Amino acid sequence: MHDSLPFEATALLEGVLGASPYGFVVYAVEGPCLWANTAVAGLIGASQAQVLQQDFRQIASWKSSGLHQGAEQVIETGQPARFQLSVVTTFGKQAQLEFEMRPLRIDDHELLMLSVCEITDLMASKLESEANRAALERSQAEFRAIVERHPDAILVLDEQQRVCFANPQAGVMLGSSGHRLLGKPYALVPCGPVTSDVEITRSDGTIGRAEPRSAPTQWKGRPARLITLHDITNLRRTEEDLRQSEQELAERRQRAAVDQLAGSVAHSLNNQLMVLRGHLEMLEENLQDHPQVEQRFPVLFEALDQLQQLGRGVMDLGRPQPVAPEPVSVDEQPSGFGRVLAPLAPPTILLAEDEDELRAMVAEALAVRGFRVLEASHGEQALELSREFDGAIDLLLTDVVMPGIDGVELYELLVQERPDVGVLYMSGYAESDYAQLHALAAQGRYLQKPFSIHYLASKVEQALADA
Repeated sequence: MHDSLPFEATALLEGVLGASPYGFVVYAVEGPCLWANTAVAGLIGASQAQVLQQDFRQIASWKSSGLHQGAEQVIETGQPARFQLSVVTTFGKQAQLEFEMRPLRIDDHELLMLSVCEITDLMASKLESEANRAALERSQAEFRAIVERHPDAILVLDEQQRVCFANPQAGVMLGSSGHRLLGKPYALVPCGPVTSDVEITRSDGTIGRAEPRSAPTQWKGRPARLITLHDITNLRRTEEDLRQSEQELAERRQRAAVDQLAGSVAHSLNNQLMVLRGHLEMLEENLQDHPQVEQRFPVLFEALDQLQQLGRGVMDLGRPQPVAPEPVSVDEQPSGFGRVLAPLAPPTILLAEDEDELRAMVAEALAVRGFRVLEASHGEQALELSREFDGAIDLLLTDVVMPGIDGVELYELLVQERPDVGVLYMSGYAESDYAQLHALAAQGRYLQKPFSIHYLASKVEQALADA
């Protein structure tokens, strides 16, 4: 397109007339072609590219046919004119065409619009002529509608910064009807480059934000400035919501990191407390005939209880409450607690625990009570031990969270090879699946760390009886 034709006018012509079946050409009054649609090529025997290179004042056929004289008359009088000519089209067809010339003004551009339609059939000629006029009227109406219905405020300021044009949306965004803005000074938008948004008061009294744009233009032949205001109130609100969401997300991530650290610390603390409690309980059993030593154990167990409460407090930092362990006092010894079982065929327990010291203590406590214990530091090793062991395995005692396959998955794999094996889960890890642990606890197959070896023995005997 020719550089002198404004972009908005070019876009309007393309949108309204670009796909029209009738030929449309726009010339500058000086002669050069500024715009042509594709349909014109099939009507006048020239390609669109050739038409765009034309200067109507230099076209020989115009001079011989009277079109040149008619164009001068249209430009001089400002009145449209029609001409009928017989031409050979691009497709080699002899056709009767009607040429209509109309003056056109866009901003300070004086233009000549040429429309071309075929009128070979008289009736078709009449219908096409009416359609042509209607298309032109629609284009003018749509051009006005583009400005009047545009969602942005559009203003034109003269050299004294007075409003000489305002569309309806300008009145909505600036708290006054468009016609009341005319002639009034307007200094909301600076004449230089605009780098930030501005505050506006809408016609309904609400406060908003608008993004201004300013560009030089012409208005009635005089220098002016075109101002557009784009309402960005919702955008700014969305940006603020996004900023708050990002801040909340950062806080949640920080909290999650603290939770993870607290869970890891609590998990390690619980395991060490279990090791310490287990060895103390076994010492207490072996030193029952030494009163001077035995009387110190309640103090030690009380200290352990306080450390256990500290571990629970660390675990509870910002996390859901884990499954509460069943309260069993170290002094409570249910039936069978503390006795060394001596069955003719001692039950075999497969123990899977990734903490070495805890696993060793639990294995020793179970062995003292007459159980045969197979020790595994992870799920894969537990499966290998099971496959290498020829005898019966009566119970799987497994931690829930371990490297590799977890305790639940381990039991699901093991029971496929040993359908009669029972299971007892234990866990104190803060990242465990709480819903899953509640379900296991409801089935009586779950031990919450830390727990006493007496309580462990009771739950093992119960699990073996249920199996």
